[in-house]
Amino acid sequence: MERKYLPKPSRIGVTETLDLKKHFNEYGSLVFPVEMGKPDDIKDLAKYFCTTKADVTKLEEICSFEKLLPQISNDIQLPYEGYKPNFASQDIPDCALTLKSLRTLQGRTKTEQKNINNAVLKYRGEVDLEDTGKVTSDGDDLDPLLYYVVKVRVYVPGVHVKSSSASRSTFPQVSQEFLCLSSGNLMHLRDRIICSADYQPTTGDVSDNPFVTTTVRTKDVDKSAMFYLGNNFYVDTRNPDNTDYSAKILEWGAEKCYELGNAYIMEETSWQNVRDLRLGYPYLYVHQNFCEHLIVLTDSRLLHDSDCMDSTKYPIMLSFANLQGKYCEACRKKPSKYVVLDNDRLPRRVTHFCTICLTLFNYVDRIKAGNFKVYKYVDRACLI
Repeated sequence: MERKYLPKPSRIGVTETLDLKKHFNEYGSLVFPVEMGKPDDIKDLAKYFCTTKADVTKLEEICSFEKLLPQISNDIQLPYEGYKPNFASQDIPDCALTLKSLRTLQGRTKTEQKNINNAVLKYRGEVDLEDTGKVTSDGDDLDPLLYYVVKVRVYVPGVHVKSSSASRSTFPQVSQEFLCLSSGNLMHLRDRIICSADYQPTTGDVSDNPFVTTTVRTKDVDKSAMFYLGNNFYVDTRNPDNTDYSAKILEWGAEKCYELGNAYIMEETSWQNVRDLRLGYPYLYVHQNFCEHLIVLTDSRLLHDSDCMDSTKYPIMLSFANLQGKYCEACRKKPSKYVVLDNDRLPRRVTHFCTICLTLFNYVDRIKAGNFKVYKYVDRACLI
């Protein structure tokens, strides 16, 4: 499949296929004795960075702390303790302009900076990691440099033009970002992904009694799921009634002469057993038959001593999107809890309501005012 969707030259931001286990085992065995011995001389540092002593000396000269400090005048008065001045407005030392990031910052216009700030606000949700085990606890069972972690972004399901009334496809939006452990299982990531499609009530049309208690959700009925990673499929088979989504795809691929790899059991596969991964390449997570999420591996590194050392807490959710919830279309104040379909008294075929507006507009003395259908609704912004 990658032969079709990864034309040469390779797309910008996408790496070549990587064997992360082999790479980090080799690099970790080189770094571990040096790190544990706390390297002090240039020879040890050169071994640590896999380079020469001359390169280490040059790096120390360029990136010394004194040379990278911004030249701030002593007459600048800080308004209060902890205030950080706007370094972008200060003069950047010439010796630091060898850094490409600083040259980019210097040439950035005010309009570009405003657009960047607005874009960052959309993804500003960050999880408080103080309770994820950074502080040493009795459950610590990991050692730094002996494991590696993979950073995974899960995107909100896209809206396709062909399957909806939308005039154009929506731009991919990040939903959650996770830090996965190399020895961790793929099913653990599957269980941590939050999607509103898993939490919709299965009560069906509740127009006769909209306040009926919901006890069964869609994820209780359909537990099937699948990852598509590195040209292979990883299927959730924990429940005997689960659907193997890869079967039809592999059958279709054989007819079209596409090399789609093999199907493996998700709960028996760890990240270190997944081969031929690419950083920056869009892979796939499918559940609830039709709900498709793009997933992208953005980074991978050795486990640091500042990371969580309790393997049971992985994957750790690092951040989440600042999602805009679906509000009631009548009052525009409260989150939507119901969806009304085919009501002749409404301008749209599908309308979202909160509990109060649903009752006031669609019912008279708890009796339906007309013919319509009502379904309970759970918005994705209410789940994270």
